[in-house]
Amino acid sequence: MRQDSLVGGSSKRLVINRIEKTIAPLLPIQKNIKPGIQRIVETAVELSHRLTSEKAIFTCEMIASGEEERENYTSVPEDGQPGGIVYACVFPLFGKRVMVGPEGNETLQTVPLRAASVIYEREIEQSIEY
Repeated sequence: MRQDSLVGGSSKRLVINRIEKTIAPLLPIQKNIKPGIQRIVETAVELSHRLTSEKAIFTCEMIASGEEERENYTSVPEDGQPGGIVYACVFPLFGKRVMVGPEGNETLQTVPLRAASVIYEREIEQSIEY
């Protein structure tokens, strides 16, 4: 497959149509979702181009159930209180891998660009109490 065909309009239309055919039957009401899907695909392609031009290593990471809250890595609960133990990760952390430390003793670390969205165990416990 040619490189230009991967980012061309016909490939985008094909992806949009496939996503629409997959999602539309799952919706409780019939609705035109193509414009929304089109915006998502356009944004994804634009993001892909930006990531490629930066020539950096980007990563997505799901936070495992049972892990402790990690500052800047996990979302802040709605009540603003410390989260505690992660019950479920509903959207991954998006980060950039960079070399950190003194020259000759550098380590590769993830710098969070968007924290993971998580549900904490205490939020589940609180919802059960009500």
